[in-house]
Amino acid sequence: MAARLSFRRGIVVSALLLSVVFHGAQTFCNHSIVRYRVSRTARANSLDSESGLYKASTNIKVRMAPDVNAPTLAGAESQKLKSGEWISMIKAGDVFQCSEMRTRDGQVYLKLADQDGWVFGKGVSGEWTGRDIVVPVPDSEALEAKARIVKDTMERQLIRDDSDKFALYLVGGALFLVALERLWEEFV
Repeated sequence: MAARLSFRRGIVVSALLLSVVFHGAQTFCNHSIVRYRVSRTARANSLDSESGLYKASTNIKVRMAPDVNAPTLAGAESQKLKSGEWISMIKAGDVFQCSEMRTRDGQVYLKLADQDGWVFGKGVSGEWTGRDIVVPVPDSEALEAKARIVKDTMERQLIRDDSDKFALYLVGGALFLVALERLWEEFV
């Protein structure tokens, strides 16, 4: 009986993981593991966001520190960058989560919640100079955006190449077949 119960728990956990990785399960986002809040005092500007979620209006390089002159992560020697677990640039249209916000000399700096690094709130070069390059995600879209962030983060951390993707599908298929066999045994 105890073995059957732990087996069922294993299937539920595996199904949840696969669901989040491949389908962006929105219900997973209700757990505290993916909740970050930006302090209310830091949100007294145009980039006010209750959820701490932002959408990039253009490509944004991730910086090592909250400073206009800080080097980007693109030139950093990091195993996590090399493996693809971290990113050095947020692409236009991508949604990211911020865990801290700082303002200095009119520039807003947003600390990334799921990796090391900071991004600017206002552009520093080209056509975006002085303009907001991130926009807060509306509360009505926050749940879906959080699900997408969790899915993308887990994919970056778990799936590094096609062989990882194949192995994950293989394990998921095997778990499904074993669960199906167990259900068949219970009903026959």
